[in-house]
Amino acid sequence: LLRTFLMAQEVQAQASSQHALLDRNKPSPTYTSVPMESAQPGDSQQPAPHPHHRQRPQQTQSPPTSVSTITRLMPAISLTIFTALQFIHVAFIFALRPDQPLFFVLVAAAVLFLGSMWVTHLMDPGVIVRGVNAPALPDFCSEDDADTTMDTTAWGRVPVRTVHGVPYRWCTTCLVWRRPHASHCSECGFCMDRFDHHCGVIGACVARRNHRFFVLLLGTGALGLVAVFAGAATDANERREQGDMWKDGRWYYLLLVCFFYAYIGAAIGLFFLAQLFLTCLGFTEKDMFSPHAKAVTAAECTRAVRRCPWNFTVFWCAPLGPSVMRHNHSLGAGRGYAPCQ
Repeated sequence: LLRTFLMAQEVQAQASSQHALLDRNKPSPTYTSVPMESAQPGDSQQPAPHPHHRQRPQQTQSPPTSVSTITRLMPAISLTIFTALQFIHVAFIFALRPDQPLFFVLVAAAVLFLGSMWVTHLMDPGVIVRGVNAPALPDFCSEDDADTTMDTTAWGRVPVRTVHGVPYRWCTTCLVWRRPHASHCSECGFCMDRFDHHCGVIGACVARRNHRFFVLLLGTGALGLVAVFAGAATDANERREQGDMWKDGRWYYLLLVCFFYAYIGAAIGLFFLAQLFLTCLGFTEKDMFSPHAKAVTAAECTRAVRRCPWNFTVFWCAPLGPSVMRHNHSLGAGRGYAPCQ
């Protein structure tokens, strides 16, 4: 809610100037050159395009609404504050001391949870940038390219170039060829390699480079919630055995804590198990649950099950590779990236 309020204030402050600028300077589509018929010497007009070639508009996207760095960091900051308050609340309920096992488990889970969350938020998720780590394939010029076909999707016709049996899709925003499982994120403004989903809770994309840290975040979060649930359930059971629990207000409060942490812990735990299952199969969340994704065939499932050990090893142990700085890139302008991003 606080992030939404800050974005509304920024949009309201920039609305008048942006509308005036857009009214004066409406972007007109420009076109790249395509094969044309030869012109006669002395002709002043531009020669007509070849009838079998269609001109492709260049990248003509309007600049995104400027977002400050604090607005982009607000989800991670809010989650950090919420976790700290929950830890203080749990420590007050159980009167935790450093010599208790529950205190050690909660501290370890909180430190790993917050560390994984900030690493997932700040690091490069797997940005694909033209001229840096994008596939080195010829640019898309027309539908008559020998190796290019047009695939109809929910967003229109998308060029697809197949090289050695591997399909590469063209992104009209980033002007790059995307590998399989890659996708463009409109929130972050970049194409992401092995894109899983955009997490609004931490305010960042989950893709190839930070996916393992996101799974670690889910696992440590579920561990901490289960530990709190176990402590509350044990305390409530001891008070029930001591006497009349119906007149004990603390017993009702512990029961409420058990239900709350059991519900949140079960949700995060199931999400953690689902992520582990998909990583073992070599699929992403977008591949399985996106309404626009193609159905996975039985042969692909059989092949994925056989490669489970290899997929699991690659997911956790493969090198991350070099990162891409987004704050000084043209596609990241006005999106509030910190200097370390």
